[in-house]
Amino acid sequence: MLDLVAINSISTLLRLNTELRYLTKKGIQNLQKQLRNPSRPGIAYLLYLCKLSGNRPTDTCFGIGSRINSICCINKSPSFIVELLTNKNKDYSEKLALEAELSNIRCNNLQQYIIRNIRQTLKGIDLSITQVIVLEDPEWESEILKLVVQKVSREYNKPTVLLTTAECKENKQQNLNFSRGYAFSSNIIDAYKLISSQQNLLYSFYGEQYSDLIDLSLNTENVPLFRERINQYLRQELAAIDSPKSIIKADLTATVSQLGQSLFRELKILEPYGIGNLVPKILVKNCCFKISKNQNGNQFQNNALKYIKTEVILYDSSSEKGFPGVWWGHHRGELQIEENKQYDAIVELGYSKLQPGNHEVRLIEIKEASHYLHPSIVGKIAVNLLDYRNSNKIFPNNIKNESVRLCPVDWQELLEIYGKSCEKQKNLALLYSYSINLSSTGTIQKAI
Repeated sequence: MLDLVAINSISTLLRLNTELRYLTKKGIQNLQKQLRNPSRPGIAYLLYLCKLSGNRPTDTCFGIGSRINSICCINKSPSFIVELLTNKNKDYSEKLALEAELSNIRCNNLQQYIIRNIRQTLKGIDLSITQVIVLEDPEWESEILKLVVQKVSREYNKPTVLLTTAECKENKQQNLNFSRGYAFSSNIIDAYKLISSQQNLLYSFYGEQYSDLIDLSLNTENVPLFRERINQYLRQELAAIDSPKSIIKADLTATVSQLGQSLFRELKILEPYGIGNLVPKILVKNCCFKISKNQNGNQFQNNALKYIKTEVILYDSSSEKGFPGVWWGHHRGELQIEENKQYDAIVELGYSKLQPGNHEVRLIEIKEASHYLHPSIVGKIAVNLLDYRNSNKIFPNNIKNESVRLCPVDWQELLEIYGKSCEKQKNLALLYSYSINLSSTGTIQKAI
């Protein structure tokens, strides 16, 4: 039954401690046998429908796992899932697998509908002064919110709480309206700590400590107060943090030429990935992108499956051939990529299911390269950076130097100025003033 253990541990995002990681790894090996000699025809047909082999943790998570979650959202029948995964009758199992596939399409389309609705709502909210996104809609399905809340939080880079109104069974006699939903946060903001700070307003909340996803419910009348107080709480917490921006830590740095089968095999030793053993993040510096394809959906038995993905090719100085990549959930117009510009990218290396034998990267984050100088000046730099900030020294005007009289707003601006000095072979003098006693924490507190 190790194949069922693997499906459960990955699909339900259990923490992969040493023992469970071992059992999950053995279970994935069992899953690979299902296509050749299926002992569970329902699982074999699910893998066939999503064009996966079962040898990757992502096959379980995004293939089988997403369909099981869809059944929970649409059919709401645990017995259906048990029958699908364990029934030995081939024809009956194929029928159940087809129903699961249709549920997955419907669930994905409902997710896209809710996300579009949320984007429209957030256009009327000033996100610059909003620390936590808290939204409620009585038409939303709570189980679908479990899938949507993660995408919204990552898209807007903010902790997010999505709620729907439902009558709480324990309070039927009192006829109280309760809102139930999910909260999600990652990186520097601890979702469990954030939600538990408002527990006096909550009817219930559940989630492991240090977990990104929290299940919660509260009286509907308390939602406005909850929204105000949780934003105030996080605003105060951020005053003690140097940077409230999302931080993505890379596990290793690689060039485009190093991406491929050799690195994939090395990283595969660390599998299976999951909570407690995350997929390694790879930093590719000073790379360029070429957008090759934009896709907005597919068809299955005359049912439209709505999704968004953009396919790109990565290049850098180490490779003229380039390397394929996919950015899920992003339109071509949203990427704002200029093909002649240098970028730093965080990616995950994976296996291409559409082109067997090939590998591709999944893009996580892209930013303009912060430490890039044009190749024409590399190796020719012979300039000094002269620090005259808050200095009583008189700047020697008789020496031909480049100067900065206004403080740059970010590192990129300073690097561009420095690059120009390198090209002109002139020293760069910093002539602006700044407050010595003003710390980053003080600046944030003053802004609040």
